[in-house]
Amino acid sequence: MIVLLVEKGIVNQASESILKDFIRQSLESSLQQHFELDDRLLAAALHSTNEKLTATAAIFFANQKQLTESTRLLLNTTTSKNNSADWAMHLKKHIRFEERYLFPVMETQLSEQQLLEIEEQYTKIPTGHCVDYPIKFWDNHG
Repeated sequence: MIVLLVEKGIVNQASESILKDFIRQSLESSLQQHFELDDRLLAAALHSTNEKLTATAAIFFANQKQLTESTRLLLNTTTSKNNSADWAMHLKKHIRFEERYLFPVMETQLSEQQLLEIEEQYTKIPTGHCVDYPIKFWDNHG
């Protein structure tokens, strides 16, 4: 949802400062928790003797490291080079990798119990906060 709203904001020509503030609030309210869970739960679950699982996990965490660096640059610099559109692209790629590669590998390599335990932790992260942002930059009317 965060990526979609940022992309809509870009189309609607929302200011970079508003987009950065929205991303910062999203990071503080849920994304950081999600990334910390990735580090804790998935890293533990993905240490495996299975080469495919290990290789997929390595790519996932390298991708996440790039996303973390992109986030740091976006929020801590003022150059146009590090903008919200680039950040949204990095997050979108990260999500697509999870959906297309990581999750299918996990489903074949982890037990049902392991998957349920991981899912339970992720469902505890608050969602829907995005639409509560006071400036509706994603809405043409708003």
